[in-house]
Amino acid sequence: MNQVAKARSTLMWIVLLGAFIFAVLPILWGISTAFKDAPIAESFPPTWLPDPPTLANFHRIFTGSNFGRYMFNSALVCLITIATTLVIAIPAGYAAARWEFRGKNPLLYFILSMGMVPGICILVPLYLLVSYIGIYDTYLGLVVVYTAWQAPTAVWIMRGFFEALPREL
Repeated sequence: MNQVAKARSTLMWIVLLGAFIFAVLPILWGISTAFKDAPIAESFPPTWLPDPPTLANFHRIFTGSNFGRYMFNSALVCLITIATTLVIAIPAGYAAARWEFRGKNPLLYFILSMGMVPGICILVPLYLLVSYIGIYDTYLGLVVVYTAWQAPTAVWIMRGFFEALPREL
């Protein structure tokens, strides 16, 4: 290995180490802070290790809030959204992979482009639509929005999956 390649490799590892530290440090800070009392967590200068460590924050979450209900709500919406997205994406992906029809490629590229629209761009129109329909602040409203958001990507993934399968199956 010549000197230029060795220097490039060293520089690459230094950059990767910096990126790793940049990504992992907030996670470690969050874990450390979870075991601190409020005065220690808010103190300046901050301390990395809690002294003494406490489980009071976890006790407060499980006994002093509706954490169980929040987790149930999230799991319910998630499972219904996954099921609904798959009910839409599997037949659409199969049709896109196996059937030939006029306008197939433009339609597929349109579906792909819909998956590329940033969520923040459609936030206000989605809010107005959900409010107008009357499903604001309901499970159904969340499921409809999340399914509409994920369906284009799921159709594209299912299309690739069905194209990879042999037709004999």
